[in-house]
Amino acid sequence: MEDKTQVEARPITKDDWARIKEMMNYPHGSTSLLIDGFKVELCQKLIKKRVVTAVYVDGYIKGEWMKVGEVGQIPEQARRFWQIKTKKLIPEKEMKKMLRGSSKNHKEEMASRNQYQVVNCCWSSFGPLKRHFEANNKDIRVISIW
Repeated sequence: MEDKTQVEARPITKDDWARIKEMMNYPHGSTSLLIDGFKVELCQKLIKKRVVTAVYVDGYIKGEWMKVGEVGQIPEQARRFWQIKTKKLIPEKEMKKMLRGSSKNHKEEMASRNQYQVVNCCWSSFGPLKRHFEANNKDIRVISIW
């Protein structure tokens, strides 16, 4: 693990969350947080006429953090700070047609194989970002909001 630099940070408040939410509506805003020892930058980007929040961890967005392991293992940085979605390979309706007449065990096995996870370093909505940060981290501190 990299050496963490000491920075001045204060515990996050409801007013800080409100300012971050307001900042997320406009392109080019930025917020620096110290979360469980990681320096996290929330930067507003304009992608395809939509404002999204890119999350940089210790100054990086690394492609290797987006790789999901064979058993669904996700790197710590992605698990803590990035958006993780579970998607279906085959739509539920088609899967039911395919498995009609199959045993219960076979249906359960195929249902577990019919999904995969996608890791995304950008958030398009404030609510899920805040809930994810609070659920997956203990100590959230503010360095700056601009």
